[in-house]
Amino acid sequence: MTKLNNPAARLHALLHKAKQGGEQYRGKPSTESWSILLNVPNNNQALMLKRLGGVMELPSVIKGRIENLADVDHDLYMRWLPKIEEAFRANHLAGVFHMFIDKIDDTTLLGIEHCAAILSQRDPDPEIKAEELESLRQQVDDLIKEMTDAEIDPDLRKFILKHLSAIRNAIDEYQVFGSKPLVTAFGQAVASTVTEPQESVKASLSPHGNKFWKCVTRLGNLLTVGDQGMKLTEGILKLLQPPHNP
Repeated sequence: MTKLNNPAARLHALLHKAKQGGEQYRGKPSTESWSILLNVPNNNQALMLKRLGGVMELPSVIKGRIENLADVDHDLYMRWLPKIEEAFRANHLAGVFHMFIDKIDDTTLLGIEHCAAILSQRDPDPEIKAEELESLRQQVDDLIKEMTDAEIDPDLRKFILKHLSAIRNAIDEYQVFGSKPLVTAFGQAVASTVTEPQESVKASLSPHGNKFWKCVTRLGNLLTVGDQGMKLTEGILKLLQPPHNP
């Protein structure tokens, strides 16, 4: 399964990775394994808990999406739910990860995979391809380093880094939350032309700022295209163009 275009696909991919990783995850403290799986630095427990909370919500999200499908035996598709709920109840953060992952058997994974397949066909989310997401991640990382080191107006640096950090965090959360955090980060950058007009204009007049806007425009394009197409209007994308030429 490669398409992460619904919550069941994302949950299956995460659990399958954890199972396939063996002792890389199984024998470690639960907090450490979840931090690795969810791309969280070991010293940021608050962020790990936030993302883990998102993972724990996925089964109920999947249930809601399945129940919204017509002409489907909802109970049949959701027979795996009690098993995953039992596993999450056993997921003690002060314990070892195997207390959780050993309760996820092949039958449970297969049930989640069936849900992923039907949601992919009948109720898919907008999807960004893995290679495009990784390329965007690299671009954002490079810009964060460049803006941190650059000798530019402090307010401009703060403005750019705030939005780049939001995009970077949304990229890391794609595997759990899908495209929603990216849409939010994109929307906040677009809205800054209204909510933070002075900083937005500064960015449009700066070579460093132009690089930032190009990155945001690229994110907008990724959200516009894709398998299902998140239909952003041309008017929104035009807001990302600098109001003045440098």
